[in-house]
Amino acid sequence: MVRNVLKRQLESEITRVLRLVKHQFGLRLREDVLFGVVDGYVVSVSCFVEGVAGNTIMLRAMLKPMVLDDVFWDVFDMSSNRRGPLSLRVYGAFTVGALPVAMSKRQVDSVDQVAVFIEETVSDMMRDLRGLVARLGSVEEYARYADRVAHGRRLYPFDSALTWMLIDIIRGGFAQARERAVLELANHRTGNMVNGNRNIYEYVVDYCRAHEAQYGGDEQGRVISLQRLVGYHEAHYGSECFEQVLRVVPEIARQFGVGYYQNILFQQVGQYWVVLTINVRADTADGNQLSVFGLIKPVVSDDMLWHVFGHDEFCDVAVMRCDDALSTFPLVFFGRDMSVDESGGSEQYLYHVLSELVGQWVAQSREYVLLVDGVADFIDLAQQSVVAIIEDEQVRESRFRSNRMFNPDLHYMLLDLSNGEYAKARQRAHALLEQGKTGFSIAGSESYARIEEYCMAHER
Repeated sequence: MVRNVLKRQLESEITRVLRLVKHQFGLRLREDVLFGVVDGYVVSVSCFVEGVAGNTIMLRAMLKPMVLDDVFWDVFDMSSNRRGPLSLRVYGAFTVGALPVAMSKRQVDSVDQVAVFIEETVSDMMRDLRGLVARLGSVEEYARYADRVAHGRRLYPFDSALTWMLIDIIRGGFAQARERAVLELANHRTGNMVNGNRNIYEYVVDYCRAHEAQYGGDEQGRVISLQRLVGYHEAHYGSECFEQVLRVVPEIARQFGVGYYQNILFQQVGQYWVVLTINVRADTADGNQLSVFGLIKPVVSDDMLWHVFGHDEFCDVAVMRCDDALSTFPLVFFGRDMSVDESGGSEQYLYHVLSELVGQWVAQSREYVLLVDGVADFIDLAQQSVVAIIEDEQVRESRFRSNRMFNPDLHYMLLDLSNGEYAKARQRAHALLEQGKTGFSIAGSESYARIEEYCMAHER
């Protein structure tokens, strides 16, 4: 009886402390679970009382890329969930299982011990979660990391097989995703979810077959991932402010004479492709936060990448260069954050703010291009930026930490190819493959291996 009383007291104290802690870290709280978004990842820290004695407090940290839920809902015929509240990705019955990455527990004898333990543990876990997200680049890196952590064990609710199927679909590898699902079913594994009379792996098989038939298999299938992937950034889902962004972007694009697609503006400046993404985070302590990022990369990099993969037709589709899954990853060179208000007249205010930011982006794009002396110089400068972000912890925590995903090696190879230096590009690719590096994957083909094969064919 005494223990039951203590358990109820602990549960009440946990709820009280979490309500205070959520503001400290800019998180949301529901049913004793703190959650939020960090660079496109849903992160959460749950807290509960466990044990027969009812005097042990446990905290568990988890994370997953938001894009996995979005693609999962497409496959599971639940696409409308993408515009649901952020909590749906944490509590929803039909979501991709997150990866447990940390756990801490402590036995306590009184409620006086609760606050300090929770505050210190949440602080440590959020620091570790942010650091992990900063180290992880592509969704493939997340999945590989998860598999290493699991090491053959079942880490509920994480589902490695489903995660890799969804990644294949993201990259347009429908045949590969279907084969994975068929293999799981053949081994009498059905995944964690059933909708109607079909399990999730059966949904994957049907979805992939339909898209293979419609788009001609993996290679052509890459194209249809574009509309799903472009604009997958932070937590703008369900936000009226983001809807306002979509309404004002076309007029702003006309004002500055640039192209646009949904929340993205783009143009070519000399030898470079520059992009501005406009995101709205609706999960911050201060309400809606507007974040804009300016990105830049050499046009020749995408041209050569698509040529190597046999898709020269992509060169004529401007928006393709804005899709990180189907093109080379750019360098962040411009960024602004600010809080915005959704009250009356906010759309006009938003238009004014964005016009000013876009003007700055246009001007800085031209200035940046003038500062670099050719594509090789651009890659050299970009590589220095990447090294600085890896070495400097303070810089790594800034908005420009996304530059860790810029791949100088790939850009150097593609520049070599554009200059007809096949042997040089092949040697770069071979050296990286020897180190166990593969580059990013398109439709099941690793970029470094594909470049090596291309060079060997053209050297003959």
